[in-house]
Amino acid sequence: MEIFRLISIFFVILITIKVLKSIGKFFSNLIKINLSFNSEVIFGFSILNIFFYFLYFFLKVDNFFILLLFISLSLISMIKNFGLRDDRYDYLFLSLICFVYLIPALIFKEQFYVFRGNYWDYFNYLSSASLFNKYNYSEILNYKFDDIYLFFQNIDKIVQYRPMTSFILSLFLNLKYLDIFLISYVFKIFCICLIFLSFKELITNLKINEKNKYLISIIFIFSFWVIFIFEIEALSHLASISIFLICVKNLGLFFENLKIKKKNYLFFFIINLAALFIIYPEIFLIFLFVCLIYLIDNKSNFNLNKIILSNIFFSLILFIFLISQSYRTNFEFVIMQIKQALDSSIDWWGYYGAYILGRDNLVLNTDIVNLIKHNFGGGLMEKLKFIYSIHYENNYKFIYFNLIPSLFGLYHLTIGKILNSLDYLFLILTVLLNIYLLKIIIQNFTIIKKFRIYILCFIILFIFLVLNKNFWTVIKIYSYIFPFLYIFFSISFKNYKLNKLYLIFLFSFIFYKYSIFNYGIGKLDSFPSIINKTYKENIVWSLNEEKIKNCKNVNININEYFKKSYVILKLKHQNIEINSKNTNSFFCEINFKNKMFKVDFYE
Repeated sequence: MEIFRLISIFFVILITIKVLKSIGKFFSNLIKINLSFNSEVIFGFSILNIFFYFLYFFLKVDNFFILLLFISLSLISMIKNFGLRDDRYDYLFLSLICFVYLIPALIFKEQFYVFRGNYWDYFNYLSSASLFNKYNYSEILNYKFDDIYLFFQNIDKIVQYRPMTSFILSLFLNLKYLDIFLISYVFKIFCICLIFLSFKELITNLKINEKNKYLISIIFIFSFWVIFIFEIEALSHLASISIFLICVKNLGLFFENLKIKKKNYLFFFIINLAALFIIYPEIFLIFLFVCLIYLIDNKSNFNLNKIILSNIFFSLILFIFLISQSYRTNFEFVIMQIKQALDSSIDWWGYYGAYILGRDNLVLNTDIVNLIKHNFGGGLMEKLKFIYSIHYENNYKFIYFNLIPSLFGLYHLTIGKILNSLDYLFLILTVLLNIYLLKIIIQNFTIIKKFRIYILCFIILFIFLVLNKNFWTVIKIYSYIFPFLYIFFSISFKNYKLNKLYLIFLFSFIFYKYSIFNYGIGKLDSFPSIINKTYKENIVWSLNEEKIKNCKNVNININEYFKKSYVILKLKHQNIEINSKNTNSFFCEINFKNKMFKVDFYE
């Protein structure tokens, strides 16, 4: 990657965050509330999401016009709010985040960032983002676009399923000097930067000093808890976390402000809530669940009167108004997702949740995985016994010691097969790790007691889903509460000191995961970094850019879905015709031979 491109990536991310901050500050001043820098950025992000959704999906405005509008806002913002001033430490840490996440992209190049784990979802996001970038929504709904996009599976449905994240990504795709897959990787880094700011805001009121708040915030960003979402290509989840955390942080204040006549704060909260629904309605449902628990827990402090009823009515009307435009893309999708969440036939849990058994388990053996699936009948206890017995028979005799470390972010420090005396030494260390984590749980019992009703309600929800065999849904919801599990284990709430050893263990994960190339996968274990490793082991993901630039019309002589999708996205990003009958000169053909993409050029 050229130094110019590296600098430009830093510039794009930091300037975008500066613009979001300025927009958030403008509207917070408009509704007369004081917000921190972190809240202003996320508030600005929420406002732009709602506004851009209205422009693109409701008014059917062209992507390019929306881009010009954003650039105009950016220029005005830079002129009126030039400089970093009191926010310089936040920008310093944001720069650090960008740099660290760009290191593997710099070293391992496209083979690393072309996609990470779930390439199915990833290509769905990219194909729809490419469409949004080139056509307005009316043209897409009426199929007035290049027929080559019909190659992408279910593209007609994908563009109508909670499409806001893909649209945000489509704005980033206007950076034509960058490769489309690198842009998508940069978009993920941008989302992680927002998570850093929102997480730091979430812990603002904790009784720890400012340096420690920065420390645990930055470690969170480089830990299992965030990298899990980063690796599985859950872009909507990744884009929504920052708003979700801001909503959780302000939940109590929202209910308190329902008791007073002023509606300033209600505007702030409902705008964030509406943006959360528009970006990722699944996590919005979990937030509603949290709201319900909050009401149950605080019912004695919440007596209905005219002011509260008036404010509840106002909040509902405002929320419905802001999200009403998303009926087709989000409401119908939510109903579909609820049905899917309760569908016990979905077996994605094996890919996403295999890490729970430790870094080294039988999920890496395809034959064993198929055997587990084919023998996965009967009740819950029978399933658990079968999984344990098949591991035990293959020398994974103590995988139950992996459960606690894996559930709480330290799966990479667990044991695998027990074959020699050295393995027994690692077993002892794993047992000690279990004891250490249990000690933290006991020390933080006061927090468990304080939030017992929340914990109890989620346990009941998990039990219901497990008994209904909705294992994938359990893992998905569990991933939503990652930030709160991290806070619980990183801080000793008895004296408000950091659990430094836990933080060191957690921070070691990023070195463990990305210290080796391994065909661009990184460390291959039970972590969901790749669905099928052959898609990186047997394919060199690189296309000769210099040759492609000279092509006016390209024939793609490749049939395999992901290989052809990769080439189509590359060509469409550079506005190169594919199988066009209108262009006769500078014809190219792309083939796949010997693990590589070959470009043949004809005049």
